[in-house]
Amino acid sequence: MKIDIITLHRAENYGSVLQALALQVKLEALGHDVHILDYYPERFTNAGLLKRLQKKSDKLKNPVLLLAAKALIYPSYLRKNRIFGGFIDRYVKLREPMFRTNEEAAQKLAFDADAYCTGSDQVWNSHWNEGVEKALFLDFVPEGK
Repeated sequence: MKIDIITLHRAENYGSVLQALALQVKLEALGHDVHILDYYPERFTNAGLLKRLQKKSDKLKNPVLLLAAKALIYPSYLRKNRIFGGFIDRYVKLREPMFRTNEEAAQKLAFDADAYCTGSDQVWNSHWNEGVEKALFLDFVPEGK
């Protein structure tokens, strides 16, 4: 069976990438052809992370402090991109194309899998996800899939 998984593999932390890989490996061990849908919401990009930093901190309303914080934290984002991006490239079987929204998924994906699966406990975390992300609930998948 061909299975596509949507999860938070681009959150760039050990839990998210290892969870994605573990689910992929387990389903493959059961004899399935498995891929992770390359869901990469804007909030996980470097620019999106910097926007979230500004939104979430009352102390960073001062433009000078905000600029200083961004300058200090940006190198860590680049390092995370290199480390986790390399791991994802080597071990996680991504299904192209990459998409950022539920609407993009509906337009871009081929929907040729036999089954679609949501991975990670964090897909249910509306606080972390800043609301309910329809894509994580497979809203883009056509009826009958």
